[in-house]
Amino acid sequence: MFFGKNEHLGSFKIGKHDIVPQNNVKILGLNLDSELNFDTHISNLCQKAGYQINVLARLCNVLDEPSKFLLYNSFIECYFNYCYVVWHFSSKCNTYKIEKLQKQALRLIKLDFNSFYKLLLENYNKHPLYVVRIRKFMGAVYKISHDKYPMYLNPLIKPKNVQINLRSDNNIRITQYKTVKYGKKSFTYSAPFYLNKLPNII
Repeated sequence: MFFGKNEHLGSFKIGKHDIVPQNNVKILGLNLDSELNFDTHISNLCQKAGYQINVLARLCNVLDEPSKFLLYNSFIECYFNYCYVVWHFSSKCNTYKIEKLQKQALRLIKLDFNSFYKLLLENYNKHPLYVVRIRKFMGAVYKISHDKYPMYLNPLIKPKNVQINLRSDNNIRITQYKTVKYGKKSFTYSAPFYLNKLPNII
């Protein structure tokens, strides 16, 4: 698989074997595409979660509310949180698709098809999935910067080289980027960007 601006590069040989580039590869349940837009992964994710929501719909008048909520947490929400660090910075369209599924599931649990999404979230003490992913993302960044994750991840977080005390305790160096797709949406840029925005009390 080729990443970058050079597209449609041909195959090449290793010994007698022709190596043909792929546009999409599935690795440990994650669909990785050469464009890094994760459209295929989000589509598959929504399809799997959608199947489970259909099951929940068939049971919505049979099970009580706590049982349906337990099923959602156990068999549906897990799809929205798997490998989130990799595909989190996907398109707004993909983010909307996922949020729509959670809203649909909460409506079935509550049997409330008129309330706003915000009210449904408040009823179950939940947050938009985008917010949940950002919080978990920041948790991962904090652990990397404090040596609580495997050491091979440490180079992703680089402290600022300053000689004076700054107002913020979270002084992680923000790397420069040239492109939005391969730079601004990368972990090495997004991680320090969000971490430095956190107030010291957090």
